[in-house]
Amino acid sequence: MMIRHFKHHNIDKKKYDDCILQSSQGTVYAMSWYLDVVSPGWELLATDDFETIMPIPVKQKFGITYAIQPHLCQQLGIFSSRDLDESILKNFIKQIPYSIYRIQLNSGNIFQDQTILLRHNYVLDMSLPYTNLQERYKTNCQRNIKKAKTEIQNVSNFTSREAFFEILHTHNGPIIKLLDLLKKLLDSAEKYAKTEIWNVRDHSGNLLACTFFLYWKNRVYYMVPVSSPEGKKLQSMSFLIDQFIQRHSSTDLILDFEGSSILNIARFYEGFGANLERYPVINKDNFLTKIYSSIRV
Repeated sequence: MMIRHFKHHNIDKKKYDDCILQSSQGTVYAMSWYLDVVSPGWELLATDDFETIMPIPVKQKFGITYAIQPHLCQQLGIFSSRDLDESILKNFIKQIPYSIYRIQLNSGNIFQDQTILLRHNYVLDMSLPYTNLQERYKTNCQRNIKKAKTEIQNVSNFTSREAFFEILHTHNGPIIKLLDLLKKLLDSAEKYAKTEIWNVRDHSGNLLACTFFLYWKNRVYYMVPVSSPEGKKLQSMSFLIDQFIQRHSSTDLILDFEGSSILNIARFYEGFGANLERYPVINKDNFLTKIYSSIRV
């Protein structure tokens, strides 16, 4: 199988996107419009027929080109309209044209290698009726939602972008340096996909919690959640997610929580009956990759 390396300006994005859309491993993070925002100048490994492809998110520092997972982009990896076996996965990884890389593959790219790190994602199939989904909530989750309902809180699936960015800027310190990137991503997502910004407010209209949902095919990505201190106290985000699940129950949608390997966050997602979905991380030249990861923004 011949694998070719394409620089960004030589990529046929129509063929590329068609492969992503037809592949069983497809994810919104790999669509060309998404990558153009989070990893401008991304490159590509592809077979001649474009049936199997691997986007390469590249950066350059101090004259050295390397591949590093972009911000706001959980999974990339190898995508194909045909079945992928271990030999194909390993062959593509061997062809990565840079000696320094750290790339998060997708959940369809798992293969046997004890050196590969597996990270955690959580997903919830919402095809069952709400009562059945609710029965799967863990005790602590049910308790949090009950607590939220003792206060007057209102959930809406419409929030101005200004309000969303304001609460992010005020209550989510780590995201502040990514606000410009997030704004560009929202602009692009509104052109190519369905987006909604959901919020929870108290009876006085104060914003307690907010998150951005991105719909792509049959997945809904739960992105950049944020709560005020009062919202955390009132369990507003638990209330928001429960309302989202209720409104989308008995559909073919899958709620993708985007993580996490952090124990407390993982327990929060598991609390809604979400299932664990692992994805691998490949890494070469670990010491240098750590340095470049710390300065990639």
